[in-house]
Amino acid sequence: MTKVFLDSNILISSICSTDARSNPNKIFKLREDKIIEIYVSTKVTEECRENVKSRFPSFQEECEELLYNCKFLNDCISPYNNIEIMGLPSIDKLIVNTAIFNGMDFFITGNKNDFINLYGNKYDKTIIMSLKDFLSEFNIS
Repeated sequence: MTKVFLDSNILISSICSTDARSNPNKIFKLREDKIIEIYVSTKVTEECRENVKSRFPSFQEECEELLYNCKFLNDCISPYNNIEIMGLPSIDKLIVNTAIFNGMDFFITGNKNDFINLYGNKYDKTIIMSLKDFLSEFNIS
């Protein structure tokens, strides 16, 4: 089964979207259909909970339910020795290193500010992608 690591921005978009046909919710449909496994890390979970609590407090229950259905990984502080990843902000570096260290097939993020130059690149086994590009890999529009 394909292992997919989600960044907190994808989780938050899914939590706050009431449209089941939205792209963030489509990825969870792939999980329900047992096509992919969804993983998050401790830091992603913290970021997700903090942002939902401060910005979208009425969605806290949905946040917990969504996180409950993800597989959890401990954060990995060992840096991946690549100049592009080493140049990321420390939290983003921690999160992507966790995905790479744990052999995820995909790291999905909507953080274009920090990851746009990494989209489509493969680090060890892990490909960094936007959600839209990931869904197109599975012919989902």
